[in-house]
Amino acid sequence: YVHDLNRYQAAYILPEGGKQVTHRDLLEELKQGTPFSFRELMREHLNAHYIKVLGISY
Repeated sequence: YVHDLNRYQAAYILPEGGKQVTHRDLLEELKQGTPFSFRELMREHLNAHYIKVLGISY
């Protein structure tokens, strides 16, 4: 569950070809990119959280 801190703090590995997208990356894409490019970058960003918290990848 999300509130289980030990599980949340566990190390995780991004899928092959995945990258860690920062909030700054998202902000820059929002300012300068297209709705489509922002949506794709947000998906990559959230995928890291899904892996970390839930152990699943989308």
